[in-house]
Amino acid sequence: MIASKPCFHIAQLVLETLTPLSIATGRGDGLFDNLLVRDANGLPAIPGSSLAGVLRHLYQQVYTETSANELFGKAKDKNDERELASTVQVSWGVLHNQDNQPVEKFDPNLATLTDSVLKDALGQGISRDQVRINHQGVAASDEQGKFDRTSLRTGHRFSVELSFWRGSDQDPKPWQQLLTLLQHPEFRLGGNTRSGLGKVKLIQCQETCFDLSTEQGFDDFSALARHLNSLDTETTLPALNTDSSAVTTYQLKLKPLEPFRFGGGKRSLNPASEADDVPVLEQKISWTEDKGTLDTKRYVLVPASSIKGAISHRTAFHYNRLKQVFCEEIESDNYACHVGENNEAVKALFGYAKDSNDQDKEKGRRGIVLFDDLYLDIDSRKAGDLIHNSIDRFTGGVLNGALFVEEIINDPNIKLKLDISLLQTIEDEDILKAFELSLDDLKNSRLALGAGSGRSGWGYFCAVTD
Repeated sequence: MIASKPCFHIAQLVLETLTPLSIATGRGDGLFDNLLVRDANGLPAIPGSSLAGVLRHLYQQVYTETSANELFGKAKDKNDERELASTVQVSWGVLHNQDNQPVEKFDPNLATLTDSVLKDALGQGISRDQVRINHQGVAASDEQGKFDRTSLRTGHRFSVELSFWRGSDQDPKPWQQLLTLLQHPEFRLGGNTRSGLGKVKLIQCQETCFDLSTEQGFDDFSALARHLNSLDTETTLPALNTDSSAVTTYQLKLKPLEPFRFGGGKRSLNPASEADDVPVLEQKISWTEDKGTLDTKRYVLVPASSIKGAISHRTAFHYNRLKQVFCEEIESDNYACHVGENNEAVKALFGYAKDSNDQDKEKGRRGIVLFDDLYLDIDSRKAGDLIHNSIDRFTGGVLNGALFVEEIINDPNIKLKLDISLLQTIEDEDILKAFELSLDDLKNSRLALGAGSGRSGWGYFCAVTD
């Protein structure tokens, strides 16, 4: 304890993943491009530095950089020789077992347990193949255009502890402001947060304060057990108090007009099918009365990256149209200046990667549009097989090796509910208009999602009101 800061606030949180969580080590194993961060038990974990970094950035964004430095500390630099120690401490996030208890202790026999939640977490996790599409609608040909990402399955829970020291005469308001940020739409963890991953929900918050300058406060603190579920004072956090104009949420409710399929899966929705190309299916962890189980049901995945890619390309098209930039009027060598990450609307909304060869992109910037993965509960009887072949233009017969079967979903009663968040106010009206025109195309069946839209006319949706 620091004599000038005797008041100790502590909050024990339970977080649940609403979309897959991918906090990577930055290295692969020869089979997968990245591996999940794990603890001594081999269970996926949330490093305290990851959580602290997200909270610090959010606090600085919602409030001020000065207040963020006072809360999280800072190192001295050329503009300010002062050093500030952090008044906030963040523990590692510890995974829960099927009894909704954090696994804090080392257990060498963990792999032999029958706990379905832990057995799933001890596995490799789910892996998604991803590919970047260029302005011509085909896979990018550079070395980083094709990759995979390993993630922890949706539904897992973690316990984490936050603590804060303050003086007796200091305002506890920054602590309450920090806790309310757990409800912020941008509070996401790990990688690919702009493509649907890392969304978490605060399930439980137990918070209390000890004044260690008093005998009673010191005794109460000394009696506190040192584990992540030692508190029994449930806290209801106040609503997030931010400028409502800073975050705009677009909600689209869509139903399919044609069959559709997203991604390339490995297991058919219909067990009797022998299709070569199938939708992506994933399981989830479900909780009922604090009991967790791995669902036997497999859900059809609508990856946020598919939705983001389609809207990004259409936004570039509309922005060029609004700016009177047409391909017939520019040199073919200049096409790249108006598409993809070089398009001003795409850069402003969806961000761009760091490029050491381009000084303007030296730092890079993440996007300000959030998308979420969707899981569709579809009856296997709604999946059908469609046979494809390719005709030899000379003989009129089928080309050898060009026959394959594709599994498609044909369920007109299914609904897609898309919540898309725009995190900042856009000053350029043409950028905002191009983005909203893209959403309008999507709900009016002018923009297709998923596979087969080019060759088969699939993936078109229309808006519904209920």
